[in-house]
Amino acid sequence: MTRSLIFDTYRDQWAWKKIGLEKAWARMQEQPVHDQQITVAIVDCGIKADHEAFVENRQLVSCDRVITPREGNCGDDDGHGTMLAGTIAGVINPRCGDRVAVPPVRLLGVKFIDWHTPPMSRNAAEAIRYAADQGARIINASWEVGLKSRELDEAIRHASDKGALVIVAAGNNGGNNDDYRTYPACLDLPNLISVMASDREDEKPYFSNYGRDTVDIAAPGVDIVSTYPYLYRPPESPRSYEPAYRSYSGTSPAAAHASGAAALLLALNPDWTPQKVRKCLLESAKRVTGLRPFCPEGRRLNLDRAVKLALHS
Repeated sequence: MTRSLIFDTYRDQWAWKKIGLEKAWARMQEQPVHDQQITVAIVDCGIKADHEAFVENRQLVSCDRVITPREGNCGDDDGHGTMLAGTIAGVINPRCGDRVAVPPVRLLGVKFIDWHTPPMSRNAAEAIRYAADQGARIINASWEVGLKSRELDEAIRHASDKGALVIVAAGNNGGNNDDYRTYPACLDLPNLISVMASDREDEKPYFSNYGRDTVDIAAPGVDIVSTYPYLYRPPESPRSYEPAYRSYSGTSPAAAHASGAAALLLALNPDWTPQKVRKCLLESAKRVTGLRPFCPEGRRLNLDRAVKLALHS
């Protein structure tokens, strides 16, 4: 496979090649397709559910709101949630010919941030609990709330009880999380993965937080092309102006790549616990010399190796 239904060209997705996504898809084509649907929750600022890419790809997208007004708009008024959704969807929806490698994966946006409401521990905890109670098996949390919070800690533990793995962005301050802790990235919980960013050369970009004790793995997070919540589409947009897509950088797309990878592993093994998915992703990661000073063993996400390990577990 050399194309995605979500983006115009495969070559735009350098990260897919880096993590061995094409090889992973090929391995999955040889396996029986399970009928159990996996839900990935994106706890963020909402998702543009009617984005052309999701509609054309028949991606199942829904969004709920946990902040007042509860009956208010669930759409994405920032862009961040839709970009995360596009990155995750690009990983979990491979197609080869007419056959889908895995059953449709549902994307559930849980909106706890809007123009007037920044990320706060209480709202974040409620959003994570809600996602877990709705059956999410993977919860993407690409934000930080500053101080450590018991209610956030308890919400992630509740997610574990419900069978959900929480994947968290390490942060974009360029600092060492071992010394200057950020949350929830630095919570030491068995169902949490903290993800730093890596670049095309498998090195740490300047903005990415890191930590040999507090970060678990690296994943591509520089110049990642993804979906964007355009307000309108001109009838004939020049190629240089494409409002439906945009590139972004940060530990957010890094965590999104890891979230998509985790969803694929669950599609192969729906009965896996969060701890088993976590172990598979970390054990199968590629050891990269340039990342050794920044995360344990210089681990960088490798989905091909993860799928291979999952098939033999």
